[in-house]
Amino acid sequence: MIFKDNPDHRVLCAGLTVCDILVKPVTPEFFGRDSAPVEHIGLAGGGDAFNVASNLAAMGVPASLATRVGDDELGEWLAGKARARGVRDEITVSRGARTSASVVAIRPDGERTFLLHRGACHAFAQEDVTDALLDRHDVFFLGSAFDLPGIDNTPAALATLFERAQKRGMLTVLDVTTDLTPAHMAELEPALPWVSLFLPSRGEALGLTGKKDPAEAASVFRKMGCETVGVKLGAEGCLVLSDGVFIRVPAYPARVVDTTGAGDAFVAGFIAGLLRGLPPVDCARLGNAAGSVAVSVIGANGALESFAQLEKIISK
Repeated sequence: MIFKDNPDHRVLCAGLTVCDILVKPVTPEFFGRDSAPVEHIGLAGGGDAFNVASNLAAMGVPASLATRVGDDELGEWLAGKARARGVRDEITVSRGARTSASVVAIRPDGERTFLLHRGACHAFAQEDVTDALLDRHDVFFLGSAFDLPGIDNTPAALATLFERAQKRGMLTVLDVTTDLTPAHMAELEPALPWVSLFLPSRGEALGLTGKKDPAEAASVFRKMGCETVGVKLGAEGCLVLSDGVFIRVPAYPARVVDTTGAGDAFVAGFIAGLLRGLPPVDCARLGNAAGSVAVSVIGANGALESFAQLEKIISK
């Protein structure tokens, strides 16, 4: 799975776009108080699709965002934020709906809990990804599968979407979210033969397969037809299975401020590497580098400045 070197390939990022209200630090005892002081409260764009598109644009990759927002102030703000980041707007405004939003409670160690209101983008559906939209792009990324009822509400739906994309010659990339169990494999398995690159986290991979080891889980996805699997391992880096070979790629040192969006930064770095014709192991290094940048600031995106920034990290 190596693309011809062309960073001008157009990437369509579809799925969740959420308005994040970020609060740090939050500890359990806060909830027994009437009020408590914090160091940071901020408003930011979030959600897998928004984050990956934003990070790709920062690295000079033409990226489009296909999602839904509500016809409210938050929706208008999110759409404007995407455009300001250089992301092409393919956003559908859902009349009468509220924009999806979350409060991100960040613990002192940088780990976080999401308090989520499922709004407009959680109604994102198959009909939002038109044939004409796919035809304008070279790469299709879907984030947050299993939290998009209009996309993966039947065993055949997710497979149909990825089949449409891959039959157009597109590179197809899938990420998932939510608390997954082997029961979710009924929707995932038919889609995997149409997925070029699957990038679950350790918890997602183990939850889906019921396995105890990321390598065993990756083998399951490969046997089901996925071309390349990359399992995100957090502070341990990642595990890549490509062409029958397992490669563990260590993480880069980072001062962890907030882990929100680190996985999405990894996805963006990996895709950016593929578009430059790099093999999966080098793409994984770029992904890890992007993750190390993302955890160094509060918020899910906005820390990446350029592809050169990642090249500098991996060259040390």
